[in-house]
Amino acid sequence: MPEDARKLTEQQAVQLIAAMEQHAAEAPVLELTPENWEAEFGKDGKVQTPIGEVKMGEHQQAKLTLRNRTDEFGMIKPTLANPDVVVEKYAPHKNSERDTKLLFIKTFMDGRGEKYTHFESITVKKDGLEVSISSHIAEKKAVAKELTLGTTAYFRSELNSNSSELYLAENQNKNNGLPNLVSTQEDNPSPKDKGTKIPETTKNNTKNPTR
Repeated sequence: MPEDARKLTEQQAVQLIAAMEQHAAEAPVLELTPENWEAEFGKDGKVQTPIGEVKMGEHQQAKLTLRNRTDEFGMIKPTLANPDVVVEKYAPHKNSERDTKLLFIKTFMDGRGEKYTHFESITVKKDGLEVSISSHIAEKKAVAKELTLGTTAYFRSELNSNSSELYLAENQNKNNGLPNLVSTQEDNPSPKDKGTKIPETTKNNTKNPTR
């Protein structure tokens, strides 16, 4: 990874997950059918995300059925289209054009507001496109670990509203095959969420990551 890549501390990861749970959306319930899949992702299997367009990988629909995870289908598009956080992690993948993968993470709650579900969609770069290769429920401890080991590339600005001590990293990766995450947010701001980046005064206090 480039020298200016940064990670979260364990305390920041805990704070971020708490904020994700506080702002959790109700988990959508959507039957997995060919018609609903096309309604979610279109005939070309693509979805717009904070970092640009992501294409659903081959066999993703079949994997949900074969692995008896069809009840997770409704969480895939919201996780990609409006993630709580996007993490870049060093993880070479076969046929990928980049030696890192992106983890789109979003927290949902059940209809009674009693149980949280942390959901994760993973993308790699293939043929010039960001491609989703896996979507699944993740344990809370696993999410915390990913947040401290990977580089925080993007997070929803609402998640920082209740904690002035939570500083998350702006992604400044250049010439490594990643989209320009920060300029994507600035050039195409959403009225609800423009994303958040680390204050300039904190940048010199962060150590370089190791793979």
